[in-house]
Amino acid sequence: MREKEAAMRYLNNSEYESFLLSVLKKTGLTADDALRLLAARWPMPAVPGLGNEAFGRGLIVSHEDVADWLREVIGETWDNGEPVEPTTTLVSPRLADSFFAWAVANGRAKSTPVGQMMSRNPERLDMILKASKAHEN
Repeated sequence: MREKEAAMRYLNNSEYESFLLSVLKKTGLTADDALRLLAARWPMPAVPGLGNEAFGRGLIVSHEDVADWLREVIGETWDNGEPVEPTTTLVSPRLADSFFAWAVANGRAKSTPVGQMMSRNPERLDMILKASKAHEN
């Protein structure tokens, strides 16, 4: 019998920002400067933003995945009749988390090598995230 595969693990926005904040502070930035730098990413264009953001979180998604998700949640056009264009549609952190959850649930996302390690070793990831949280202050 085949062993059950580990659930695909990736970093949600809270985890990713905590980790990034920890790393940025280690480079010498103040907490305020690091937080401003992280906040400057948002809102981001759905394409290429979500693809780039996904990779840092341990996922690989395509521009087509983003376009399909936008069609599903918004439709083909905005209320004013203009077409929904992934390159000009801006997303928030909450929408990014929604997209990543959708991509994983629908089998659209693939794991990066780091994502595969997170899935295989969730206890190690938990230790890293706890250490990141401890360094936030």
